[in-house]
Amino acid sequence: MARKRKKIVLLWSGGKDSALSLFELKSPEWEVVGLLTSFEDDPQKGPVSQMHRISKKLMLAQAEALELPLHAIHLAPRAPNQVYEAALLHKLKELRTQQVDAIASGDARLRDVREYRDGILKMAGLKSVYPLWDWSAAMILQAFRGLNHRAVVHCIEKRKLSLEFLGREFNASFVNELPRDVDPAGENGEFHTFVWDGPFFNKILPVQSVESYELDGFLYQEMNLNQQPQARHN
Repeated sequence: MARKRKKIVLLWSGGKDSALSLFELKSPEWEVVGLLTSFEDDPQKGPVSQMHRISKKLMLAQAEALELPLHAIHLAPRAPNQVYEAALLHKLKELRTQQVDAIASGDARLRDVREYRDGILKMAGLKSVYPLWDWSAAMILQAFRGLNHRAVVHCIEKRKLSLEFLGREFNASFVNELPRDVDPAGENGEFHTFVWDGPFFNKILPVQSVESYELDGFLYQEMNLNQQPQARHN
């Protein structure tokens, strides 16, 4: 008799590390049953993901293309950390009642972030899983491109990167041109990506740039879908 797979939900940023984690979790051990994202309810732009500031509409388009439900946490703009933690813990306990066994994250090398996540998940009675842990930046780029993922760099830290890096495709050319003090995988938050195609996408997401704007020392490329997602024909 085949062993029953354990149910897992992936913390979903919409970027390269989340997409690679999803690929790594497709295994006899795990059944990925959903994605989890925290949103800020921005008065001007509507719900956008925390930190990355991707619109909920685009995140839902990703989830639909991946044929997975998107579990959302909604917070007021600039909600204090204790409010975020309480909302996250409530959602995690709710997932636990749905027989979810574990939560996965795309963190690769930041041990303090891992310890912080572990603490919250332990309170919810859930296991922590890190599919990319100890992966180097070179491994991330090689796997991402080797699996035919496609992503746009939609956020950069202004102090570390100049405007010409914003809106580019995440590929070898982008990585090779990064300044020496920038982690090639953006592990320290120097840049963030939005994945619009990949091996598990049943549709290509035709994103286009709308405008760029600055907030709290970061430059963001606001995006939307310029047409209906393009269904794949295998």
